[in-house]
Amino acid sequence: MIKEVDLGNYKTNFVYYLSNKEVGYITTEEVVDVVNVTNVYVEMEFRKKGIATELMSFIFKKYKGNKLKFMLEVRSKNEAAINLYKKFNFEVIHTRKNYYKDDDALIMEAYL
Repeated sequence: MIKEVDLGNYKTNFVYYLSNKEVGYITTEEVVDVVNVTNVYVEMEFRKKGIATELMSFIFKKYKGNKLKFMLEVRSKNEAAINLYKKFNFEVIHTRKNYYKDDDALIMEAYL
């Protein structure tokens, strides 16, 4: 089950529950015609079970017709996350070199 939690200031958590336990979430921030995906998290023991995919599908359906573009930032070494985002047609539009102490940041976007 996925529940929406309004965080104020145009931010929303989409929380994934299994047996009444929070096991993952996506945080979004709405800015005019863009949805910024600011956090994607799934508890370690529940990873690779499709939870992040279900959460992404949920937010894409929620915003369909309302927002034009999704944007996010991800570490360039986070292959699992990058592969997830590519399933939803995200493309790299910019690389922030040495953004993190040990990694670059990829800026990705997808259009509805």
